[in-house]
Amino acid sequence: MRKIIVDTLGADMGSEPIITGALRALKENTEIGMVFVGIKDDILKYAADADADMDRIEIIETDKFVSDTDLPTCVFNGADDSSMVMTLENLKKNDEIVGMISAGNTGALLVGTICRLGLIPGLRTPVLATAIPCKKDGLVCLVDCGANTECVAEDLKRFALMGNAFMQSLTGNENPKVALMSVGRNRHKGTNLVKEAYGLIEKLPLNFIGNIEGNDMVGSEADVIVTDGFTGNILLKNTEAAGMIAINAIDSLGTLSPELQKVRDELYDFFAFNDRGGAVFLGTRKAVVKMHGCANQDTAYACVNLAIKLEDRNFSSHVAASLNV
Repeated sequence: MRKIIVDTLGADMGSEPIITGALRALKENTEIGMVFVGIKDDILKYAADADADMDRIEIIETDKFVSDTDLPTCVFNGADDSSMVMTLENLKKNDEIVGMISAGNTGALLVGTICRLGLIPGLRTPVLATAIPCKKDGLVCLVDCGANTECVAEDLKRFALMGNAFMQSLTGNENPKVALMSVGRNRHKGTNLVKEAYGLIEKLPLNFIGNIEGNDMVGSEADVIVTDGFTGNILLKNTEAAGMIAINAIDSLGTLSPELQKVRDELYDFFAFNDRGGAVFLGTRKAVVKMHGCANQDTAYACVNLAIKLEDRNFSSHVAASLNV
């Protein structure tokens, strides 16, 4: 039986939303099993509350976790009893475990994918990609959205290839439109990094549409947006924050008319990125889905389903093959 392993510790709101959300996904996906890493009594309690099928549940017990204040490098040769390291090690060693989810320290998880799990041969670092809603009633992949804050042009070239493969796996679109984030649409706009990356990406066998600007992120025709992790993380969080400000402004009006309530609900569905799931590390040997630190039950539920979907579509092999150009 294929299994998803869940790091239940390290989230801002504790383990309950992680466990209960994952259990909801387990109940709907009867063909999978689940491995929970964390505090055994908590896992058993929430499993009993959810009337979960214990025959499909395993528990790896620990009360230790990597906190946001810990240095990412702590997972190199330490933190062996932490939930994150135990999750990564079991993902690596157990062939039945096909993917993992975690809301823990992003930097530590990045380091852990390299030194504990392993990457596609020849890759020096994974990249973090997330698919968010866009104006054209579809999804746009932002890659990198926070893993690699200092990049060279060759990195952005690889991000383009892996982001393209990710969207092919996720959506079934065999010819995604790939764009490069810059400060202008002209190919000569942007930093030296962007201009050099443009020259590399345009030579790839991709449907490259050139540069786009920040205000195009949720409204452009691009399916994949390539940038460094510093820029991408700011873009992602600023876009979500702008949406939440608009929602809060409507909420402040008090009782809403049916029409305004509909607008409010549509805005929430569009901008509540946390409820939709997490980001995916591209370039790892197996699927690693990173939840936001403030993950809720809907986040965990969506992330388990995302990990299953990627496995169903042979995602890791597809990303590995994309780099052979």
